[in-house]
Amino acid sequence: MKWHMSAGTWKGENYMGAQLAYSPAEAAELGGISMSKLYEEVRKERLTIRKLGRRSLITHEDLQAWLGGLPKKSAPLREIGAV
Repeated sequence: MKWHMSAGTWKGENYMGAQLAYSPAEAAELGGISMSKLYEEVRKERLTIRKLGRRSLITHEDLQAWLGGLPKKSAPLREIGAV
């Protein structure tokens, strides 16, 4: 079997170009949250950080599962005085 590797594969990207894991800073940026909020979610065991030596990684699947598990916003209430 012959492997074809594209540029960027070494950075954790799979053959389709989607990144498989993120640093905590990248995950926070992608999730639209601060680093302190990210680590709060980790402390509360709602988001998983995996370790590779000293490096911390958050998998694409774990980030998606965390985002999918957030509560959905209900329909907005009418503003006071709106007709």
